Amino acid sequence: MRASFIVGACAAALVCAGAARVAGAKDSNAVAVTSAPAQMYFSRRPPWQLTPGVPYQLVKEIALQSFFHTAKPFDVAIYYRDEPIGTPADWYPVEVCIFGQGEPRLSRGCQPLVDGESLPWGLVYPMQKFDGATLEMLPGAPGTPTRPSLVVRASYLSGLAGELHGVYVWNDTPRLEHDSRNFDSFFLTFKSVVSEAGQQEFVMKGPLAGAFVSVDQISEGNEPDAESPRHYQINVFRPVPFGYVKVLSMLSTKRYPSNHTEQGLHDPISVLTPEISRALKSVYPNGVSSALH
Repeated sequence: MRASFIVGACAAALVCAGAARVAGAKDSNAVAVTSAPAQMYFSRRPPWQLTPGVPYQLVKEIALQSFFHTAKPFDVAIYYRDEPIGTPADWYPVEVCIFGQGEPRLSRGCQPLVDGESLPWGLVYPMQKFDGATLEMLPGAPGTPTRPSLVVRASYLSGLAGELHGVYVWNDTPRLEHDSRNFDSFFLTFKSVVSEAGQQEFVMKGPLAGAFVSVDQISEGNEPDAESPRHYQINVFRPVPFGYVKVLSMLSTKRYPSNHTEQGLHDPISVLTPEISRALKSVYPNGVSSALH
């Protein structure tokens, strides 16, 4: 299971970079994202540094002003490099770029979508397949209204880690702070990644309403094979003013059929909800919201 949260604008700071049109490109939407030379996907490469000299295709663009009620127009442009899965060139992530009125496209705020955790040798997995982008009203921090959010979903499919599926959330952070100034600035405030054996979602109703829940089957090293029953790693996040905070992390009390078999759970969050609810009540007898105030 891979999931992370970002609290505060400084932790989510994005670095500006320029972009140039690809010479002779057949597609007018193709751009080359440029930055200082860096080694791709290794820990020495800051996660916000853009991919050097890579031609990308525009896959989606969304106007943000009417949904976020920003002081000036903002757009998000999402780019990806369409390469055959399994080839070295497919190791380039989806790039999410947010820019304001009058700013050159890709002038700032471009975020490559990668797995949040690096392997021991520093490698992180790029989410190179774009799955969708939506504008959603997500639950807010306790005692606050729902928050407008940009939610982008992307996947890694190249094989080293099987499949990974990521959820990434941007918010207009000054609006979250109820800043009285006429100012807007978008930051990545949350991301979560699970494998093809997992599930993750913003829960909108039921005993876990308001939470983001991710569950993922894990290997504990004592399974005879990939089809053996496994525990679920469970993580529960709650919204706070500047992002999300993890309020529960636990293993399921029993093993469930492997999702590499036909008997695997098709909706594990629903199956595990009673157990998660009991655990939350045990840890937070006065309720999670009271602990976050």
